[in-house]
Amino acid sequence: MAIFKDTKQWRIISEQDARKVIEHAHPRWRLPIKVLYHYGMRASEVLSITPGNIREGILTVPRLKGCDTPEHVLVPEIREELLQLATERLPGIRLFPYCRKTFWEQIQSAGFRAGVERCYLHPHSFRHAAGRRWARKGASPHELMALMGHRTLSASLMYTKLACSVELSRKFLG
Repeated sequence: MAIFKDTKQWRIISEQDARKVIEHAHPRWRLPIKVLYHYGMRASEVLSITPGNIREGILTVPRLKGCDTPEHVLVPEIREELLQLATERLPGIRLFPYCRKTFWEQIQSAGFRAGVERCYLHPHSFRHAAGRRWARKGASPHELMALMGHRTLSASLMYTKLACSVELSRKFLG
């Protein structure tokens, strides 16, 4: 998990920096990084996607750690790209046949080119950003639990804590 050792705070890449990383990624790596960004998956989960995980506009990827398997609609921004890639692969063959270390290195390289601070250039910081984004959009802890594929509610409560911001404070205090 991506955590700052000194403050114990989660490393969460900003929406702006995440978009910069995607923009500066090598074309081969843009789609897996976009999947990481949009769905809040772990790197291993993204890299395990096969054509069989995509059916009738739904992306179903078994989560690690014995979690429930969420079903996600295909995000319009990457829908056609994912569907096209899935038609080009044989059943059971991974869409992104890369290793986690290389995935991490590619995120680092793209982030370096984009001028993003290195401490945020970790695949898990994209997962944390997705959880925070969904919490800020109003997802309940139970909804976050389902979206993130968590086994316990306490893991999802971390994102509701992270959702507090100046904008939220103004809404109730301003």
